[in-house]
Amino acid sequence: MRKKFFCFLSFGLAAVFSFGQDAPNLANGTQLSPNTAAAGKMSSSQVNHFTGTMGVSIPIYSYSDNSGLSLSISAQHSGGGIRTSEQSSIIGMGWYLNTGGSITRIVRGIPDDVPTYGFMYAAAIPTDFRSNGDKYYFDSLDTQQDIFQFSVNGRSGKFVIGKNKQIVLIPESKIKIQYTAQANQKITSFKITTEDGVKYIFDKGEMTAHHIDTYGDTYFKSQYSGYPHYGAWQLTQIISPFYTDTIKFTYTTKSLNTGFAYPQAIFVRNSDKVVTATFDATGTNTSSINRLTKITFPDKKQVDFIYSDAFKYDDTDNALSKIKISDTVFRYGYAFDYQTWYTGRGINFYGDSVDFDYPTNLLLKSITPYTLKEADKSYQFVYNTPYPNYHDHAFGNNDSVNNGYDHWGYFNGRNNSTKSIPHRYRDL
Repeated sequence: MRKKFFCFLSFGLAAVFSFGQDAPNLANGTQLSPNTAAAGKMSSSQVNHFTGTMGVSIPIYSYSDNSGLSLSISAQHSGGGIRTSEQSSIIGMGWYLNTGGSITRIVRGIPDDVPTYGFMYAAAIPTDFRSNGDKYYFDSLDTQQDIFQFSVNGRSGKFVIGKNKQIVLIPESKIKIQYTAQANQKITSFKITTEDGVKYIFDKGEMTAHHIDTYGDTYFKSQYSGYPHYGAWQLTQIISPFYTDTIKFTYTTKSLNTGFAYPQAIFVRNSDKVVTATFDATGTNTSSINRLTKITFPDKKQVDFIYSDAFKYDDTDNALSKIKISDTVFRYGYAFDYQTWYTGRGINFYGDSVDFDYPTNLLLKSITPYTLKEADKSYQFVYNTPYPNYHDHAFGNNDSVNNGYDHWGYFNGRNNSTKSIPHRYRDL
């Protein structure tokens, strides 16, 4: 059936703060849920000769019919490295399970649909920026539009929503995007209509809220800390141009709490350039995770997603174990296997160089096609530099404590102790 496929993947090691706002808004360095972050990363990745970014895609299932409906399911690996705070998705670090599409949001300032304060509903931006600087700094004045990223059946792009409630596509496109929201309320759903008339409905929102755990009432605070808002909308239906057929997606929802560190902030006195305060704030992200369990097709075909009892992609939620394709009976499937340890050299108590087993974040090891009677040859993946587990104290919690990452958030092996902001040295 399939030839054995080896993929050697090199991690530029990094775990990503999902920065939701450009500086100076401090309190928006919140994390998206792992799968939403993976979806957003894939939407913004440009795999082509000009960027030099490598992409790996493992086909799982493809469907099309005469009504104009189509859908491809695949496991995709994004090139370009892994930042240090990036979390594993349901199929491992750096991987994304593409099941049709999603819409994700990059918050800039306040979420645009926050009643009264968000960009969509707030009054015009004040012309006197000096007297309103603190409001911008503490996220009580929204001066920037959020960026919405969409990925739908092999197509991707971005859009923003203006104060006139009009959607502007980036780049310009002939597809049509509409949203649903009550007056001065949150956006609850989106509908994307492509040029051929196929409609994609995104009405399974993923609610998220960030809470500042330290410095939350002084210099490091946010107008919408603790305020729940949608960070993503999952695809629930694909409807044919004349409403004759529909592909339906079924999810289960669970809560996920994730701790993270905000970008380090320092205050410098202008008169003598002395650092007067350093803030290493931490936070908690509370999300409602929509976990796909089933896709139902018009011709009675069905794809089921089974989750593992043995592997978790974070501390609480289970990784994907199997994908099963059936019509009236089971036909074939794919089994996912993972690694959570790797062997490396280290120094023992006696000063000898020996092999040690080190824990890692969840890494996809293989994808194996199978039927009721046999298993086929696997797609296998070997990682050049396995990513250290955040909880492994042998690595000093990697860069989360030692700030061992560069300006772009990628691991560089440097122990910068408690300072993530570079030093400036004056030549004598």
